[in-house]
Amino acid sequence: MASSLQSKTTMEEPLERGLFPFEKVRGGQKGVLEDARIALREGKHLLANAPTGLGKTVVALTASLEVALDQDKLVLFLTSRQSQHKAAIDTILLMNKAGTRVTGVDVIAKQAMCQLPEARKFRRAFYDYCYFKVKMKSCPWHNRDHEAVAEMISKETMHVHELINVCRRFGVCPHRTAMTAAGRAHVLVCDYNYIFSDVSKQVLKSMDRDLSEIILVVDEAHNLPDRVRSHLCGDLSPRDLKRGIKESKPYDKALSKLLRSILISFLKTFRDREGEEKAERALFLDLVQKAMRKVSGEDLRIMDLIVRLEEVGQAVVRDGGSSTLMEIANFMKKWNEMDDGMVRIQTHGNDKKISYKLLDPSILSAPIFKDLHSSIIMSGTLHPVNMYRDLLGLEPERTMSGNYPSPFPKENRSVVVTPSLTSLYAKRTESMYASYAQNIMWIADGLPGNIAVFFPSYAFLQKIKEGMGQWNGKDLLQEKSRMKKEEKTALLEELKVKKEKGGAVLMGVLGGSLSEGIDFKNNLLHSVVVVGLPLSPPSIENQALKDYYSDKFGPRKGFEYSVIHPALNKVLQAAGRCIRSETDKAIIFLMDSRYTQDRYSKCMPQGFDFDVSRDVRGNVSRFSRRAFPELVTVQVS
Repeated sequence: MASSLQSKTTMEEPLERGLFPFEKVRGGQKGVLEDARIALREGKHLLANAPTGLGKTVVALTASLEVALDQDKLVLFLTSRQSQHKAAIDTILLMNKAGTRVTGVDVIAKQAMCQLPEARKFRRAFYDYCYFKVKMKSCPWHNRDHEAVAEMISKETMHVHELINVCRRFGVCPHRTAMTAAGRAHVLVCDYNYIFSDVSKQVLKSMDRDLSEIILVVDEAHNLPDRVRSHLCGDLSPRDLKRGIKESKPYDKALSKLLRSILISFLKTFRDREGEEKAERALFLDLVQKAMRKVSGEDLRIMDLIVRLEEVGQAVVRDGGSSTLMEIANFMKKWNEMDDGMVRIQTHGNDKKISYKLLDPSILSAPIFKDLHSSIIMSGTLHPVNMYRDLLGLEPERTMSGNYPSPFPKENRSVVVTPSLTSLYAKRTESMYASYAQNIMWIADGLPGNIAVFFPSYAFLQKIKEGMGQWNGKDLLQEKSRMKKEEKTALLEELKVKKEKGGAVLMGVLGGSLSEGIDFKNNLLHSVVVVGLPLSPPSIENQALKDYYSDKFGPRKGFEYSVIHPALNKVLQAAGRCIRSETDKAIIFLMDSRYTQDRYSKCMPQGFDFDVSRDVRGNVSRFSRRAFPELVTVQVS
């Protein structure tokens, strides 16, 4: 059984600071720091469910670096957020300022660091393009000796943009130089895929390390199972085949003709059908075999086709083309070979395609965690911790878990569930949309400053926004799909300005970049409204996931792991946007009656208590007077 750690350290008891760069270890940090030290020294994994604002980054780096320095290990700090890259590097700089000599290297995607002008035009073929440029010694950045620059970078911690500028000044490849430097430094800050994807072997080789020499820190780890699953998925559409036909024609007319035959068979198979359904492994393989037989007049092996696609694809890439052929070859290989923990899907209609999806992330993650020296797997919403142990395939005897309470005053946060509203599909009427809009307007009118409203989808957001069209209250700001970093920064700046002028209503989606990826610091939000319950819509993949988890973990856990907890995690992430420090104050509304149902309420984390009330205006008025007496200028009748 995995052990659950309950730290005995209290706020009054002394705790050895070690590498901790501040004068005092805060009360909320003490338990995490003590438990992390125990787990890492014993070569174990710590699952840490610790609240936002606690200061997990500094605690994790302190504990992991203490063990790494003592046992000659390398710390890999994994995060998918640019802001957390910065926070990790800033923490290392603080440690150095406090007198500890440790170094960190910051890297982002290899393609994003590449200095070749044409690098941006490639898709997944970039890595093949890079490989051939290096192999043919035709990349000037890679050809220059980078050893001296790597040695310099390994001794001086800098942010990735600074690192790129240094490498550019010396004319050496930033990514190659950074990876060489990382093997000599103490910490590498990078994305999840540096370990949890097929590039991990090359990453470890470039640093001259193996997994047993790595201490892993996984930030925002609630995202890790889905990120691992996303590394083993693929699809093939008529558009891909058409691109492959065009790409191969100048190089191999016979291959181009064969791909055209496969396309024709593909379109015939999917003709006059709609929706999606499970696909058998033999479906596509038989289709390809028949197409090959029709063109060549003889039975050819699928592997013969895959090899030919790779050979021609490599020629295209060597000539600077963006090769779809290698992606088709990779798809065919995975479709043909992979079986366990997978689902295959055929989609009809306008979006015709076949695809494979990984259902079980532990197929990739379990062997990695088994070989690692140790790890800290942490998030503000790593709930329930044992679910993440199960999904990632952690060895129970090597796994410790800790649920750490928020150090912030409970009276600064109020959580209210509104039982008269629901986003349940069968009850999505015009009157329900109008009720949602009215309640949001009451909250915005009754509170000073900004509020954020998060919806289960963009379509739902739009319906409510239309219902608020005649409102003469605060300005409405809306999240865009796939917002760029500059757009998010501009939006935050606009919210700061709006706060000083009475506030605005920020409208976004649950699971989007605003509800999970942005820190609204300095009480920038006085309320978060969660509209509905963001359950995943019915699909072949979601049903397959539920069936798979039910078979593996039992029906109850299968339903909770595949349906309830993914939805509640999005809710908890959104709710956490407004309380980022001990001085922040906010009221959170969960607008759906289903939060009161036992199947959902029992899955809420301990300490996330809520009141059930239909009196939204009354709750807003009472909270405003208590929390912001000096700011309240609007009286709610």
